[in-house]
Amino acid sequence: MKEAGNFLIGLAACLLCGCPYSSKVPAEPAAEAAAEPGLTGAWVSCSGREPADCMRLSVYRFGGTDLYAETSEPSYSGDGKTLSVRTGRYRAFPLGREQGGLLDLQELELTAGVRPDNIFVRAVPDGADGLKIYYVSDNYVKERFSSPEELSSYLRANLDKPGFFEYLGEFKRAQKQAAPPEGRAASGREPPGKS
Repeated sequence: MKEAGNFLIGLAACLLCGCPYSSKVPAEPAAEAAAEPGLTGAWVSCSGREPADCMRLSVYRFGGTDLYAETSEPSYSGDGKTLSVRTGRYRAFPLGREQGGLLDLQELELTAGVRPDNIFVRAVPDGADGLKIYYVSDNYVKERFSSPEELSSYLRANLDKPGFFEYLGEFKRAQKQAAPPEGRAASGREPPGKS
């Protein structure tokens, strides 16, 4: 599986490095662009945290070639006792191989009439059940673009330059729930008539 563009960007990325570069102008998608089929499903990124504190990502097909992604990540207040969960919802447009397999993410807002920002990410498959996710960094990109063509040209010209991407983290495919032991119902009790 080759490098594939992807979804997602949690606000947590801003705390460690640069923030994701965002643009009011979308990139120009390739006519034949389609998201990598292996990106759909449930993903988890723990990076040394307790399992309950992991970032979770769910990716679904949305229309013919687009994706819908949801992120959730627990966050504790300053006292460490108050838990809140940050969530993000994105529609992802694949930009095609010419754009390095990037996805153009648009955060889905509930406010009518507000044009969403576009964030650009790349996911690199890591074995059969892993993804390493990178985002285009605002530490590198300082320009503002007036057209999708201008932005797309800039992305293509800089894809392989050091510092263009920041590393968000490694995600593993979420484990499927184990089947109940043979002869037992999902509740763990004997099925009717088996006593």
